[in-house]
Amino acid sequence: QEQLMKDPLVRLLIPNRPGHYNFTVISAMGVITEGKHGTELEAAIKRLYKERGITTIRADTGTARSFEFNASKIEDAIIAAVNLKKPFGLLGYSQGCANILMCESLLRSGTPLQQKF
Repeated sequence: QEQLMKDPLVRLLIPNRPGHYNFTVISAMGVITEGKHGTELEAAIKRLYKERGITTIRADTGTARSFEFNASKIEDAIIAAVNLKKPFGLLGYSQGCANILMCESLLRSGTPLQQKF
């Protein structure tokens, strides 16, 4: 902990105010086997909902699937978040980051509706 506190980047960590937030996290995990039913970050996701009211939608991405396939699953999760009428953010881990970037690229170059996401 002492070494961590000496890191100058730690000074940039700004705590958020207590309370519940109108926000949804869309997560795209890396090399996983269970897609939206996976358990990665499960405790953190439950704590985030309990303490902050932030919902999480796990994209149903798959291991050894193409970027395009996984990007389409992330887009499905985005549509679910939009239907909740909440702002959302994308959280990728490992291969999930590349999948999110592919999804963003496809949405940005997609239909006018896709570009609104």
